[in-house]
Amino acid sequence: NLLGNQYSGSIISMALNLSVDDLNLLLTKTQDIAREIMKEEIKPTEVDFARSEASRLVEADKDIKPENIPVITNVLEKNILPTAAFNPAATEEARKEARLNTSPHMVTIIEGQTIVFEGEIVNDTDIFILTKLGLLQTGFNWKRLLYIFFISSVILILFGFHIYKFNLNIFNNTKKIVITALLVIIFTALTKVLTILSSIHLNFWNYLFPIIAASLICTILFNAPMAIMLTVCLGIFAGIATDFDFSLAIVYILGGVFSTYMVSKVSQRSAVMKAGFISSLVLAFLFLTINLIGGEIKTIALYTVLGVVNGIICAIIAIGFLPFIESTFNIVTAMGLLELSNTDQPLLKKLLISAPGTYNHSILVGHLAESAAKSIGADSLLVKVAALYHDLGKMKRPEYFYENQKDIENIHDRLNPSMSRHIISNHIKDGLEMAVKNKIPRKVLNIISQHHGNSIITYFYEKQKDRETVTNSSPNGLKEHFRYPARRPQSKEAAILMLADSTEAAVRSIDKMTPKKIEQMISDIFEDRLKDGQLNESDMTIKEVNTVKGTLVDGLISIFHPVLKYWTAQLPDK
Repeated sequence: NLLGNQYSGSIISMALNLSVDDLNLLLTKTQDIAREIMKEEIKPTEVDFARSEASRLVEADKDIKPENIPVITNVLEKNILPTAAFNPAATEEARKEARLNTSPHMVTIIEGQTIVFEGEIVNDTDIFILTKLGLLQTGFNWKRLLYIFFISSVILILFGFHIYKFNLNIFNNTKKIVITALLVIIFTALTKVLTILSSIHLNFWNYLFPIIAASLICTILFNAPMAIMLTVCLGIFAGIATDFDFSLAIVYILGGVFSTYMVSKVSQRSAVMKAGFISSLVLAFLFLTINLIGGEIKTIALYTVLGVVNGIICAIIAIGFLPFIESTFNIVTAMGLLELSNTDQPLLKKLLISAPGTYNHSILVGHLAESAAKSIGADSLLVKVAALYHDLGKMKRPEYFYENQKDIENIHDRLNPSMSRHIISNHIKDGLEMAVKNKIPRKVLNIISQHHGNSIITYFYEKQKDRETVTNSSPNGLKEHFRYPARRPQSKEAAILMLADSTEAAVRSIDKMTPKKIEQMISDIFEDRLKDGQLNESDMTIKEVNTVKGTLVDGLISIFHPVLKYWTAQLPDK
C-alpha cells in the first residue's frame, strides 16, 4: 500500500528495489509534477486528460531514469482525482446572491426616440426592446387571438351561470340583463382605450382603469355577490388588455371587491363618494405594494397617487351613471327611493294640499311600516316609500274618504253601498295612474296595487247586507262583489303595508281608546287577514307575522299616547 492506494505487485517490487537516492528523487519529482497538474481545477470529465498530461511531464523529465518511469507514472495516475465537483445547493445559493447583488437594468424609451438607425448593426438589447414594443411581429397572431377569445368566453359563461344560479330574478329580467351587458361592454371598452393610450404615450394610463366604478354601480343596482362576479370578470379582461399583466388584474379585483362591501347597504349619494374615497386609499396601497420591488421612488409615488385619483374618479362616474340608468331603465335603487321619500316631492306636496288627512295617514303608515319591515329584515326603505304614495288616488275625490271628512257629513250616508264600494276601490286604480304619470318605479307600483289585496270592503259589505231582505241571491256572490279588484300581496313589503294601513285606520276610529282596545283591534285585523288568506302569497312566516303585529301595537300605542292620556283623564273615579 503506497500513498493509500492499491498497486500491482510489479510496481511494488520495483519501488522496493530503488536505492535511497532514487527513492528521494522520485518522491520529489512526484510532488512537483502533482502540484503542476493540480494547480488548476480538475473537473470529473477532465481527470483522464490530467493523468495523460502527468505521464507526458514524467517522460519529458531527463532526471528520471527510464526504468523508474512506470513507478512514478503509476503513483501519479492513482492519486490525480477531480478537484472541482458540482454542488447544486451551493450553486443555487451563489445564483441567488448574484441576483440580489445585481441592480436592475432599466431601459427607458422616450416617445419619438429612434431605436435602430438604418444600416446599423442590431445587438441583443435592440432586439429585446423591439420585441417588447411588438415591432418585430410581422403577421397577425391568430394563436393569441384564439387564446384571448377562449379565456373571455369561459369568463362570460361562468358569469352568466352565476346569474342563472344565484340571481334568477336578474336572469329573467331583460332590462337587468341589458344593464349588466352594457356594464361589461362599456367598462371593457374604457379599459382597452386606456391600454392603447398607455402603449403609445405613458404607462400610467394602466393605473386609471375605472373598474371600481362598475363595482359600485352593480352593487347599488343589484347586490354585492353580483358585483363581485362582474369585478372578477372586468379584472381578468384588464389583465388580458395589459398584455397579460395579471398583477394589475389582481389589484383591480381586490379593490373592486372591497368597494362592493362599502356600498352594499348605501342609500345616499354622499355615501358613494365616501366609499369611493376609502376604496381609493386601498387601491393606492395595492399599487404601492406591487411596485415596491424594482421600482424607482418617483414611479412608486406616482402610481400610489394614481390609486387615490382612480378611486375618486370612479365614485364620480358611479354617481353620474346611476341617475341615467335609473331613468332610462326605470330601475329603483336605494338612493332613488330615498329621494322619493323626501316630503318636498311635488306629488306629496299636492297630496298635502288636496287631501291633508290622507297625507297625515300616509306619513304615519310610512313610519309604522318602516319599523315593522326592520323588525323582520324586509326592505324598510321600499315599504316606507310605498306607504307615502299608496293613497295617491284619494286626491281625485278626497271628501269621500273618512280621514278627510273632519267638519262635513259622511257623503256615503247618502250613497248606495255598491256605489260607495266603487268609489273606494277605484282609489287604487286612480293612484296607480298618477304614480305612473309621475314615473314612480315599478317596484313601488306593485306594492301600491297590492296594499289592500283582494280583501273585503267590510263597512259597505255589512251595510249592504243589512239593507237586503231574504232573497235567493248567493251570500258569496255579494261578498265577492265587495272585494277590492286587486292581487293579494306578493311580497313581505306589500303585506306589511296592508297590515300597517288597515291597523292605523282602524285604531284611529276607536272611541275612547285604551292600550287594550288598540291591541284588541290590531289582533282582530290580523286574524281577519289571515283567515281571508290575504298573506298566503307573501312568503311571511307566522313568526314574522307575530313580530310585525307586536311592532305595530307598540308603534300605534306610542303614536296615540296623548289621546290615551286624554281619555284616561276623562274616566270617572271609582
